[in-house]
Amino acid sequence: MAFAFKDTERNQWVVRYKNAAGDWKKERTNCATKAEAKKYAQQLEHLADLQRHGLAPMESASNLTYAELRVWYDKTHAHRLKSQEVFFSVKKHLDAELKTTPLVELTSSRLEALLNEKARTLSAATINHLRGFLHRLFALAIRAEIWNRPNPVAKIAALKVPKRPPAYLKPEEVRATLPQVDARWRNLFATAVFTGMRRGELVALRKRDVDLDSEKPTVTVSRSWANDTTKGGEVRVVPVHPELMPYLRDAIQRSSSELVFPRSDGTMHRANAIDLSSVLRSAMARAGLVEGWRHVCRRCQRQETAADASLRKCPGPCGMKLWPSPIHRRERFHDLRHTTATLLLKIGTPLAIVQRLVGHSDPAITTEIYGHLEAEDARAHLERLSLSPLATTTEPNEGVLGLAASDCAEFRGPPVVPESVIWQNKGPGSKDFSNETRPFNVSGRQDLNLRPLGPEGRSALTHAFAPALPASQALANAGNGESLDLHGLAGFTPIVTQLTAPVRRRFELPEELLTVAEVAPLLRVCKATVYKMVKDGSLPAVRVLNGVRIRRSTLVQFALRPA
Repeated sequence: MAFAFKDTERNQWVVRYKNAAGDWKKERTNCATKAEAKKYAQQLEHLADLQRHGLAPMESASNLTYAELRVWYDKTHAHRLKSQEVFFSVKKHLDAELKTTPLVELTSSRLEALLNEKARTLSAATINHLRGFLHRLFALAIRAEIWNRPNPVAKIAALKVPKRPPAYLKPEEVRATLPQVDARWRNLFATAVFTGMRRGELVALRKRDVDLDSEKPTVTVSRSWANDTTKGGEVRVVPVHPELMPYLRDAIQRSSSELVFPRSDGTMHRANAIDLSSVLRSAMARAGLVEGWRHVCRRCQRQETAADASLRKCPGPCGMKLWPSPIHRRERFHDLRHTTATLLLKIGTPLAIVQRLVGHSDPAITTEIYGHLEAEDARAHLERLSLSPLATTTEPNEGVLGLAASDCAEFRGPPVVPESVIWQNKGPGSKDFSNETRPFNVSGRQDLNLRPLGPEGRSALTHAFAPALPASQALANAGNGESLDLHGLAGFTPIVTQLTAPVRRRFELPEELLTVAEVAPLLRVCKATVYKMVKDGSLPAVRVLNGVRIRRSTLVQFALRPA
């Protein structure tokens, strides 16, 4: 929000607002009062908002060209980058295309069309690097007030980079490749494998950073290329492997300057003049680590692909011998760093130690990018999940998943609840006719709803030892000519099981109360007649809230009373 304040030294009102680029701007005014200054600031901010949405013309844009902006960037900000490799792609793919183009013509549509055209021959990662450089270039120009329009690259979406298959060397491949490396580079390659250092850190390594005379030799990594700091801005100390000692001693002895791996004249290697990836692929080809061999006829230009380099003759009319050339694998020199981190993780090195050795700021980088694990690495862990063949017999005594009943206890493990208290979890409706000495399997808790259910779903409460027929069913059967079972009506059955446990009164259930709707069909009368009998006292009843209930025992006595 725009506002105004007064500069007391100059006795002048100053307004502060956001311009069309979204940056805060300050402007001195000739306003006499604060109200005038604040109104002026609001007008400026409203104009900037219209310009931001394309509803008002922009202020006069910079008349610089892309080449002039690049010269300014190289003088002021280029030295701050830790990695200079992005400049090679920028000079090759952007500077040549946009060299004399004015900045006002570099719109979002034009830059996006240029990047899409480059995407036909370049990878998605390279396109994203070019886009990021352009975005940073315009952002710095806006901050320095060289460019007063919105960043044209902000509307260009980045491409999705597909994941590369894991590229690293196995231990046996390292042992086969290292002797095949040219003697000029062998010491540097050995140091890269045993320490995981980056290319810029290797060429900037100085002799005073290598301590081989102490009891625990170390290498201090603190520089990269011509910078005084590494890519991550950290200083790390890497222990020297005993097998690396002779390589470092030989490199220090051969060096004619303070650098461990200098050029022949003692100066530092330049990033654009050193191609270590080609050196690695040639050494791997000499070691036989190739994807295949291409056999080419030098006369008729016929060619064929084979898995070996054995001599062949041209199948054409010339009959000349075919010249074999290796099809190189796609490993880069940076993949030696992947090799170090991956092999350390494979032998069980803690992630924190690997992260510290390779100089990563986040352990996720170590695991997701450098921790290439294969299927064989997970085999030992997968074999711990033992699923032994299960029995397929269908005997009557088989248990869980086809196992025998005798093996079920071991399969299930120890019981979660002790067997001595399992009986307490049984519900009031469970039937247990065992002769064991234990209390009744009935809960002592009383239901809060004392109003009986309807006759369609009602069942009489039973004695603890045996079920009883509902009262309505007993009386209905008696009305049909059957003998009336007073025991069933009263809720008791003859006890035929020898009891070994004493009856405890605290488990006795309350007597059931029947509703008028249940009593009327049992007596073969209407509900009004039941209410009349209750009113004149011929059928004793009890009051439950606003309802009338008849005890079961009272109903039995009323049914047996002579007419």
